[in-house]
Amino acid sequence: MIAAVVTVGYVITWVKNKDFKHLAISLGLSVIAALVGLGCYSLAFLTTNEYTKYTMRGGKSVEIKGNEVKAVKTTGLDVDYAMSYSMSKVEPLIMLMPKAVGGSSGTLLKEDSKVIEKLAAAGVPEMQAAQFASQFLPIGVV
Repeated sequence: MIAAVVTVGYVITWVKNKDFKHLAISLGLSVIAALVGLGCYSLAFLTTNEYTKYTMRGGKSVEIKGNEVKAVKTTGLDVDYAMSYSMSKVEPLIMLMPKAVGGSSGTLLKEDSKVIEKLAAAGVPEMQAAQFASQFLPIGVV
């Protein structure tokens, strides 16, 4: 997304300065790079696309409920089912800013943490202080 914003800025600048040669060369190279990228990815995409027809994500042709078998034609997973394990409302924010809503609970504190310094000053060995602080304190606190 950042590259798109920067590209728009350059395009506006080149159009204002009437530097159409630079604009054409840049856009031409971008199109060539995009085509090479699509070509490299096409094998993985096409085989996955072909295989999808035979998975539950590609849809189903029969549905079994109890002893009853019905012929149905679906086009894939329900959106609620597909997104129930991953996309929460804050997920786009997390994609842009990792740890926006917190980090891992197993992340150790830095060695220069104030909590570890205070525990070490109280006579707790530094390694034990680091372990204690990381178990009982959230990362944002220190």
